[in-house]
Order: sequence, then structure tokens, then C-alpha cells
Amino acid sequence: MLAWLKASPLGPYLAALRVVAVVAVLGAVFGAGWTANGWRYEAKIGEQKAKAARLLKEKTDEVIALRDEREANTARANAAALEKQKEIEDAHDRNADLGNRLGAALECLRVGGRWAGDRCAVPAAGTPAGQCVSLQAEVDQLSGLVGRLAAAGNELARDADREAAVAASAHAWAVRMGFGAE
Repeated sequence: MLAWLKASPLGPYLAALRVVAVVAVLGAVFGAGWTANGWRYEAKIGEQKAKAARLLKEKTDEVIALRDEREANTARANAAALEKQKEIEDAHDRNADLGNRLGAALECLRVGGRWAGDRCAVPAAGTPAGQCVSLQAEVDQLSGLVGRLAAAGNELARDADREAAVAASAHAWAVRMGFGAE
């Protein structure tokens, strides 16, 4: 078979053409394999990118949900703190109002005692019927009671203020640490 190729005047050209054809076929096969591998790797990279994007979206949604929950908890805690502060202020107002009304009532009793000339005598609570105490002494006793009540009310108000301050401090720490407030 090679004998006629060597005898032919086109023999060296045909041999070179055959080598070129073999190289071209090998190149085409190699190129097709290279291209197929490239497509396969591009598909894998695309799948990985899609998976990473999906995971990133899920994590972003989780972070947003946690942030929204923390903000809602903070808003609830702030509303509760404001309501507690309003209750404390209302208690202060009621205490001041009660003190003013008791003071006015005591002043009326003092004026009444002065008007009566401190001559009226009333039996003191828990004393035998024969012993009497003047109206001024009763007013003084009531004044002492009102003073003790006012002091106790002020102490309760201070305790409530301290409790509110501690709660606000604990809430601020929890928010700063990222725990939110429940």
C-alpha cells in the first residue's frame, strides 16, 4: 500500500497531508474533550454559585427575622418600661394629692380647734371613758400619722424608682449584648 505512495509524485505531499489529517483529528478530539470538560465544570460552578446564593438568601432572611424579633422585643420592653414609669408617676401624683388633702383636713381641724378655744374634749381611742384628750392633741396625733404615712409613701416611691432604674439598666445591658428583651 505504501509502495504506490512512494512511487507517486504526490507521495511526500500525501504523507504530509496524512500527518496533518491525523493531527487535525487528534486536535479535534482533544478540543471536543476540552470543551466538554469546560462545559461540565462551568455547569458545576454554576450549581455551586446557585447553591451559595440560595444559602446566602436563607441566612440573610434568618438574620433579618432575628433583627425584627429583637426590635419587637425591645419595643415591647420599652412600652412596658414606659407603662411602669407612668404607673410610678401616677402613684407619685396620688401620693401628693392624698398628702395635700390630708394636710388640708388637718389644717381644718387645727382651725376648728383654735376656734373652739381648745376647750372641746373628746375621748381618745383606747382610753377609759373618764379620760379625755383635747382636740389639739388629736390633731397633733393625726399630724404625726399623716407624716408617717407620707414618709412610707415616699419610701415606696423611692423603692419603685430604684426598681425601675434596675430594670431599665438590665434591659439596656441585654439589648447591648444582643439578647433582646423577653
